[in-house]
Amino acid sequence: MIDHTSRNDKLTKKMSLQLRDLEYLNVYVTFWGDCAVQMSKFIENKPSDVFVILQFGRYTFHEGKAYVSSSFQNSTLYLNESIDELIDFQKRLLERKSDLGSSGRPLGSSQAGKSIHDDFLLETEFKNIDEVNKIKQQKNVIVLGTIISFPPGVEWYYNSCKDCMKKVTVLYFISDDDDGLDLSEDKQTIRCINDVCNEKGVSVVPRLKLQIRIQDGTGIASLTLLDLVARKLLGKSAQELVDKFVDGETDNLLPDEISNLVGKKMAFKIEISHFNVENNYKSFTVKRFLMIPQ
Repeated sequence: MIDHTSRNDKLTKKMSLQLRDLEYLNVYVTFWGDCAVQMSKFIENKPSDVFVILQFGRYTFHEGKAYVSSSFQNSTLYLNESIDELIDFQKRLLERKSDLGSSGRPLGSSQAGKSIHDDFLLETEFKNIDEVNKIKQQKNVIVLGTIISFPPGVEWYYNSCKDCMKKVTVLYFISDDDDGLDLSEDKQTIRCINDVCNEKGVSVVPRLKLQIRIQDGTGIASLTLLDLVARKLLGKSAQELVDKFVDGETDNLLPDEISNLVGKKMAFKIEISHFNVENNYKSFTVKRFLMIPQ
């Protein structure tokens, strides 16, 4: 990891490395800011294998090579986490190794992700909500609270690009009929902020972005659960929940899977990021959660 001075003379962290996909092709990755610090601390422990999910990153292809980078504010990095996508990747990689006649040991056997017990009770610091709102440095902490509400007027999902996972914009326009009659037709076009995706055509996939408010005896905090974590909490994908509305299975503003969370007491591992600290931004990203028995 190195120090890097940006165009506006701000000092940040940068780390470049190579990953390998299921086809044994190299992916050239650059982590910036919080993601660089997170990766640097992780590999200091010398894990035997490293499995990575970078959510809300940027990618491009040049001369047949894939390049990926994190963004400064929106990216979330998952390292050897016990989540479905990483577990599935490990299984498929093991299958490929088996097909190739490899007799290697099970991947991730020593670092397949911290157990809930170790993460929540032994290795991550606990803070109450009042203490969390006063933290002035980047760190992960455990906070315990009861879900009391969801921010009004905030959607629980967003439409994203299937390839890069960025939020897409739907543009509507009206065109007159070609035969000159006084008729018009509503049309729409979908745009991704990534020009590479726009050039080949954008496919839309709904993804969860669940914002909640929790309370303990010291205050109230706002938390955000991004797609992978929210899906694990709700037990359903954004597409499955959206389909319930399309099929007319519910008339409520929120799916039951979400509204039924109110009153639940939970422990959350949250990230206090560089963006939170520098901008005094008091909405924190959830990395992991634990339901507390009632």
